[in-house]
Amino acid sequence: REAMPGVPVNMTRLGPVLGVHTGPGVLGVGVLEGEE
Repeated sequence: REAMPGVPVNMTRLGPVLGVHTGPGVLGVGVLEGEE
C-alpha cells in the first residue's frame, strides 16, 4: 500500500479449496481493469 498510494488494495483470505490444492504460504493476486 505504501508503494502505490493512489491504487486501492484489498486483502482477504483464500478459501480452503485453494489452500488444499496450493499448500501453505500461497499468495493470490487478482487484477480488475476498469475504464478511466
